Amino acid sequence: MKHTMKKLLCMALAIMLLVSAVPVFAAAENDLSATVVFNLFNKAGTTQVGTQNVSVNFSNDGTTVANLLTYGKLAVPDGYQGVSEEDLAKQVYNGQSVSVSAYAIQDPEVKHYVNVIVKLDGVAQSAVAKEIAGTETTVGNLIKYKITQDLSDYKFVQAWNGTSVLSSSDVVYENQTIEFAFEKIKAEVAPIKVIVKVGTSDNVVGTVEKVPANGVSAKVADLLTYAWSSDWDNVYTFDHAYSEAKGNVAQTDSVNAGDTLYVMLKKGTTTTETPTTSGNLSLVITVNGSEKCSKTVQNFTTSTVSNLIKKYLDSDWTTGYGFNQVTINSVTYYRSDIDVKAGDTVKIELTRKASKDNSNKVYLHVYLNGDASTIALTKDITGTYLMDDWYTDTTEVLNYLKNNYYTAKDSSNAVTIDGLYTNINTSGAFPANYYADNKVASLSDIDEKLEDGYVHISVMLKNAKAKSSSTADSSNPKTGDTIFVPVMVMGLTGTVLAAAYVFGKKRFAR
Repeated sequence: MKHTMKKLLCMALAIMLLVSAVPVFAAAENDLSATVVFNLFNKAGTTQVGTQNVSVNFSNDGTTVANLLTYGKLAVPDGYQGVSEEDLAKQVYNGQSVSVSAYAIQDPEVKHYVNVIVKLDGVAQSAVAKEIAGTETTVGNLIKYKITQDLSDYKFVQAWNGTSVLSSSDVVYENQTIEFAFEKIKAEVAPIKVIVKVGTSDNVVGTVEKVPANGVSAKVADLLTYAWSSDWDNVYTFDHAYSEAKGNVAQTDSVNAGDTLYVMLKKGTTTTETPTTSGNLSLVITVNGSEKCSKTVQNFTTSTVSNLIKKYLDSDWTTGYGFNQVTINSVTYYRSDIDVKAGDTVKIELTRKASKDNSNKVYLHVYLNGDASTIALTKDITGTYLMDDWYTDTTEVLNYLKNNYYTAKDSSNAVTIDGLYTNINTSGAFPANYYADNKVASLSDIDEKLEDGYVHISVMLKNAKAKSSSTADSSNPKTGDTIFVPVMVMGLTGTVLAAAYVFGKKRFAR
């Protein structure tokens, strides 16, 4: 019995020693570590998109990548697939790293965008990125499929890519910014119907229709002159007129589009006494609202408005100008053959006729940072968006130059503009005008100025330097996302290890 008890005590002691030793041996099984560096490639294996380091723990020094993958010590990063036979056979040693490659299961979808700016009647909206199917499209496709706001009341005028004007069929490329100009479609204006009678209400001598030039209304006298007969007041005298909408109206009253006007005239004209004495005539002639002639004509007797224009503006004025109106002593007339006499105050208003054969250009000259003797850039801006409505100003010109050619020399300060200096001889007159500060903030009626020759606009930019020929494309940033994948490690229990150690039935091999 005593002998048996000794055996049992020895066995219990041995078991206790084994149990206390298990943690030591278990720790020894995983006390080695290394780093596996995955080189991550796209699906085709042509482009490396990043790397990922994975730390692994293992027991037997000099194991292989294949073993680590087989026994769950290592996993291929999420979204990527297996390694080559050569990489599987690579040895992994304690404290070192081994490099292998993995390949994307599926490449990410590549998207393409164009930045679209819609400009309605000269007012630009904010830029919006529009996705396109490929790397290029056309202006027409963008208008039809990408500009989704209601433009049923507008018509397309032109597109602008920052350097040139585009039509509907022109090609647009990804990452470009395109400005689309639209103008509101003017509503159709109904004509004024004019029925002219002479002497009695049943003696109708003419029925005509006239659309008001301003789209709203026209004066009774103008309707008679421009719709019926230009010399009616040389044959008839005005008696009265009646508007269906307003009732009785005078010669100087206006009737609206769509109205019907009845005019009663009488035979014969009034006569005025022809002056026989001379005196002074106060004369002003304007073209498109700009004063072209202002003088006092001395020793004047009598003449016609047309002859005054011929003498003091242009002997062939009917070729280049259209007659608008003349005001004589505060009374306005709409004929150029009317008489004027000594003592009258006359203001003649004309409009310039645009020539379709006019090939004159508008040039923009840029000077930099106070150097008024050197032209840094000259651009032909004829037909560009800077000439919308034949008007431009310093803000529009500055934005054009910053968007396309110049950036701030000192990033803490903005680029500023000094100008516009217009119609300056670029061979040497600019410095004097610049230092004398002979500038304007805006320029209008440029089409009328083109009739007289080339138009030169000079500006001085401050704190400016030329942009480089190639700039980084910030609209398509690359990503550097790091993908983290958990590595599952299989553990063995102390009980199994102890059993393997005591009984020696099985050996755990790696």
